[in-house]
Amino acid sequence: MLNAFQAAQISNVAARADPAVALVRYMRAPQCNVVTGGLPEPGTAASGGAGADLPACGPTNGTIQPPVCVDGPAVLPLWRQQRSGAGAAWPSTWQLVFGYSCPEDQVPTFTAEDLRRLPLVSTAVTTQPPSGPVLVNVDSIMLADAASQSFTTDLLGFVVDVVATPAVYTWDYGDGSRPVSTTSPGRPYPEQDVVHVYTQPGTYTIGLVTTWTARYRVAGSGVWRDVVGTATTTTALPAWEAVERRAQLVATDCLQDPSGAGCG
Repeated sequence: MLNAFQAAQISNVAARADPAVALVRYMRAPQCNVVTGGLPEPGTAASGGAGADLPACGPTNGTIQPPVCVDGPAVLPLWRQQRSGAGAAWPSTWQLVFGYSCPEDQVPTFTAEDLRRLPLVSTAVTTQPPSGPVLVNVDSIMLADAASQSFTTDLLGFVVDVVATPAVYTWDYGDGSRPVSTTSPGRPYPEQDVVHVYTQPGTYTIGLVTTWTARYRVAGSGVWRDVVGTATTTTALPAWEAVERRAQLVATDCLQDPSGAGCG
């Protein structure tokens, strides 16, 4: 099934063809009859031009109303004729190829593959505490950057604006526990909502996979479209150490006398 972009490409290519030898020709004309989807009075092309004697839709024949568009007037439907050979007569009827569309529809689709080719920057991560060592059996707090990334790129000759937004954050805490996915980038203390508790001392490397969704538009258009599919980036944090600390009574202030009994 054609989309509006493909119909526009067909029309553009056909307009450059030599009419004397073309076996197929196209024209833009109103779609009038609701029941058949065809023209109530098909053009016969007797005057030599495609649709040259095609009458306009009348007000009483069930005229299909064109859509209300954002980026300009509606684009007329695309019609097609085919003849048996060069020099042969064209048939007296036209076949509907594609109905009414809007200018904003006549753009190619920006796919998930296109999104994955963009230079997405890996998500920046901060932690609380900001660096190791961290304590076992105490919350380690994760904070991911939630900022969107904007791009301007070329898509089949169209200048396209793309905005990618982080949607899901998947954390691997490096201690053998199952990865955890969340839609929250994390909050700082004391409202932390993305935390991990290490239960054993050790050195661990945290990894983050960010899943990005996106929307796009032709530059200057007022219509944004969602990209079907996602892209991912990976962030690896420097290894940090989880340590165990035990409370004990000391005879002096260890900050003032680190060599005191029980300190160190």
